[in-house]
Amino acid sequence: MGVSAAWFALRSNGHDPAMLAFEFEKGNTYPFRVHMRANLVLEGGRGSHQLNTDVTGTVTLKAVRVRENVVRLRGPLDPHSVVVNGEPLENLQPIPLRIRMRPDGTIVCGGEVQVPSPEGPVFVGAFGFGPVLPEYEVEPGDTWGVQTKARCKGKKSTLALSATLLRFEENEGDGEQSVVQGTTKARTKRRGSGTLVSDETLWLDILQGELVRAQGTAEVDVPGKVRGIPGGAITTGTLWYELSPIF
Repeated sequence: MGVSAAWFALRSNGHDPAMLAFEFEKGNTYPFRVHMRANLVLEGGRGSHQLNTDVTGTVTLKAVRVRENVVRLRGPLDPHSVVVNGEPLENLQPIPLRIRMRPDGTIVCGGEVQVPSPEGPVFVGAFGFGPVLPEYEVEPGDTWGVQTKARCKGKKSTLALSATLLRFEENEGDGEQSVVQGTTKARTKRRGSGTLVSDETLWLDILQGELVRAQGTAEVDVPGKVRGIPGGAITTGTLWYELSPIF
């Protein structure tokens, strides 16, 4: 592990208190499988509209910069399958991603969730690599939290994050992994107001500082009408994702 990635390291002595963080090396590439679903209801003057999407694919991220307070990741999201209201889309193209992440694992740019409209509110930092991680050693049962703001390309969200270390457990291979569960509440007022509340679980390799698996669900509520959606619809619904590395 290089010195430039020191703050991403994770160290543990068995079941003693441990520092939990991701480890990224500048220049290294990190491929992931991703699966996302959304079930939204758009309710407006033109009636109710159901929007159900199912996306599977791969994300290949390269660590282009690792600094004391942020890591920058770049790479394509390559969708293998996109289904909208039961109809598969064709001619799928890779989507370039640029992600900035803090030492505690929160994504401040590149992890946006947007209501399905160019004019819809954007929840910056709503989803990432799992729950927020602590800045100090923790043991099973410990709980931590932080309130912060995420800004990206003129968009801004207020985030309230909390998490708990549930347990240490054995990996399928050698070593152990930590299991962290947490909640993120994102609020935005720019380009329409709304709230997104997510519950996420992260499995993190203790010795390597690598993601083993992450999954989460979220409830989204945009009570005001939004331009660009049929009838200026009010939006409610559920989001789900799962992320795992490709070895």
